Amino acid sequence: MPLRADFAVRGRDGGIDVVLDFTGLAGCLTGAELVITGEGSLDEQKRAGQKAARRCAGGGARGHPVIAVCGRTTLGPERLRTAGFREVHALTEFESNVDTCIAEAGPLLERLGRNLGARLTELAARPTRRKQGDPQCLM
Repeated sequence: MPLRADFAVRGRDGGIDVVLDFTGLAGCLTGAELVITGEGSLDEQKRAGQKAARRCAGGGARGHPVIAVCGRTTLGPERLRTAGFREVHALTEFESNVDTCIAEAGPLLERLGRNLGARLTELAARPTRRKQGDPQCLM
């Protein structure tokens, strides 16, 4: 708890601010068309994770769509949208038993990744209607 209080005093939401500052992730996103982030669980207690995803995408100011991959989510579609996520994909889409999701996280994440990769590849191949000079976006 003292560590959390220290971050609050410094105007930080938690350890994610330190990691983002240390890695320079915001600068690495220059030119990115998509941000994929991960959380174990997206729920009301993980609001810091949602803030982290928004910060990873520059708070949406850069127009990056953000996709979350997680073990499970208890948040509804509207709540996820207001948190800044374009899409959320949970392991529970493939396996409803949370204990099994934890025990088989590796294979389930691989399956989820293959499905998401195939979908994004398909979307990228579609012709888009955009004005000249607009950044290309997969979504």
